[in-house]
Amino acid sequence: MAILKISKQDVLRQQTLEPNWYPATCTKIEMKVSKDKNSINAETTFTLDCDGRDVKTYFNSKAMGMAIPFIEAVTGQKLDAEDIEFDTDKLIGKRVQVKLVHDQFEGRLVNKIEDYLPIGADTTPAF
Repeated sequence: MAILKISKQDVLRQQTLEPNWYPATCTKIEMKVSKDKNSINAETTFTLDCDGRDVKTYFNSKAMGMAIPFIEAVTGQKLDAEDIEFDTDKLIGKRVQVKLVHDQFEGRLVNKIEDYLPIGADTTPAF
């Protein structure tokens, strides 16, 4: 007989949170070769303060500009037009606010990170 183990993260991954801003900690960044083997994905895991769930996002080496809002939220500074290098190890443990939205993945609703702000930044929508 086979035993299936379902973790807390497995259960939480099946439940979507309301779209909103959530405090989170960057807990892991793994570099993985993309499916087409032509680029690298930085698989970045954030653990939400509200319930401990992990939410992953991906920054691709061919579109590193997508990581700028995250790096700016961590550093609290706007990046200038200079080329920069950023040690991903220094991002682990950093706290930010992540904006979760709903997205469709393989026919089901999932949470997706859409944006980042520094901890304590005003998340009130501008009208």
